[in-house]
Amino acid sequence: MKQVILNIPESKFQFFMELVKNLGFVKTSVLDIPEEHKRIVRKRIADSTKNPERLLDYVSITENEIPQWQINEVETRLIDLEKHPEKAIDFDHAIGRIEKKYGL
Repeated sequence: MKQVILNIPESKFQFFMELVKNLGFVKTSVLDIPEEHKRIVRKRIADSTKNPERLLDYVSITENEIPQWQINEVETRLIDLEKHPEKAIDFDHAIGRIEKKYGL
């Protein structure tokens, strides 16, 4: 399956979505990234461009640099997940709970 990303003028968006729906495509979705999130990402890219040495070299990061307690915690959680998959929640739900709890 191929994926196509298009920029559709606001005035033609509804027509386009109806057309896609009527043509029987498998899935359509609208990705609307808030301007605030775009601003944050653009700032991070600019900061990294100005100061690339602040970035971690992915290749140099090894398991030895991860604290053992953190490795143990992840392994414990994975074992628990395998035993009780019904307890798992998806990422969006988890973020929603955090935002609600802390008023974000």
